[in-house]
Amino acid sequence: MTAIGTMLVWIFYAHLLLAGFRRQRQARILVNQGWGYQVNSVCLASNMSHEPVYIQCIFISLRTRDGKYRSSVTDFDDAEPWNSQNTPGEITRQGPLGSGEYMNLGTFRTLIRQAAQQHDLSHDP
Repeated sequence: MTAIGTMLVWIFYAHLLLAGFRRQRQARILVNQGWGYQVNSVCLASNMSHEPVYIQCIFISLRTRDGKYRSSVTDFDDAEPWNSQNTPGEITRQGPLGSGEYMNLGTFRTLIRQAAQQHDLSHDP
């Protein structure tokens, strides 16, 4: 009975260790509104996990009277990728985020305008 009880305790602790390890390795990205609460405030993406993450694609959903629209706003609409003077940070919102780092995605007005232009919508937020 003692051996079975000891084995159950070890299984319980192994489960706790495994659950903690999984939780620690899970990617956590926080998208937050900074510098105000209006449409001109900044959209920030923060890496809250212990490991680096790579931002591959950013989507925005717009809901209007006409329906829902989904657009990729990963690349800046006014960037000129053929210009060799532009750095990747000036062309795209893609890139790695280290642990505890954040990325400024631009203002919500800019994101909404870019998504609205892709669907030929009026973009007056």
